[in-house]
Amino acid sequence: MLTSALRQSSKATQVLDKQHYRRQIFRSRLFLLEMGLIAASQIQTLRQHGWFIVAFGVLIPAPLAMIGALCGWMIGLSPGGTALLAVLAGSASYIAAPAAIRVAVPSANPTLALTASLGITFPFNVFVGIPLYLWIANCLHKVGL
Repeated sequence: MLTSALRQSSKATQVLDKQHYRRQIFRSRLFLLEMGLIAASQIQTLRQHGWFIVAFGVLIPAPLAMIGALCGWMIGLSPGGTALLAVLAGSASYIAAPAAIRVAVPSANPTLALTASLGITFPFNVFVGIPLYLWIANCLHKVGL
């Protein structure tokens, strides 16, 4: 009798865990949808600051990644670990930063942060940044400064 009660309790816990997991996925999708709607509603300000956002989103990741690669090399990471630290240092916080800005500074325009991180820096890092950061990490480990 005790074992059947424990089995039923375990099954109920598994069902609750699945429901909780599904609820969290739904909430995160709603959050992303809300952020997209906010960005779309403020599209006019993006047109005003367009070139600055593009320049910032392309020019800032490489120097930050270089700092990350140097730190990784100095603490003795492998070339792959150094490249990963460079990628992390050169990447924008694609979801957390715009949300944090929105909470911390309610008058701030989330369009600029979302566009810079998701529309410019992310594609730049995928197509140009990651291969560049891997090359930098390999060069640092080959040269051994």
